[in-house]
Amino acid sequence: MSQIRSYHKLREWLSEQEHIQWEHWSKTLAKELWNIRRDLDEACDCNSAIKNIDWRLEKWKKNWKPYKKLPDHIKDYDREWADKILDNLPFKCPIYQCGGFMVAKERPYPKGMNEDDFPDGMSGDNQTPDLVCTNCKAVYHFDGFKNKRKLHKPEVDSSQPLNVKQEGGKGVPPTPKECGYPA
Repeated sequence: MSQIRSYHKLREWLSEQEHIQWEHWSKTLAKELWNIRRDLDEACDCNSAIKNIDWRLEKWKKNWKPYKKLPDHIKDYDREWADKILDNLPFKCPIYQCGGFMVAKERPYPKGMNEDDFPDGMSGDNQTPDLVCTNCKAVYHFDGFKNKRKLHKPEVDSSQPLNVKQEGGKGVPPTPKECGYPA
């Protein structure tokens, strides 16, 4: 596999691998079921068991094809397993770019509260674990989206003419307010 730079392409590649694995597993199990079915058919009148085996085999058989040829609702089963892999892949510290890896750390309960206060777990943003860098110990704490407008349309100082030489003289355009690293 060549290096995949897009999350979506990586997810689809992993989903395809999951499908190949499932197809191999189900075909191996199907051989056993066909043998059991043959033995049942010869040994007794077990119509219910035979019907259940036939139903399962036919359901699987429809999906014994390359991943790219599957309908999206079937691909979603493989995507679910790909997401489980992606959710546990380590990624490097985006805060200080120190080379450490971010690891999930459960958030503590709010002061004066414990697990008995949350029988179904914490809700909303509080259920999101913090990410802590293994190297610099930086903490990424998601608090929700406070100002959606600025996330999608950052303010740029439009009172000044756009002169790409202004910031460092290296052809770097002005940085939108509230974006990038603090000075």
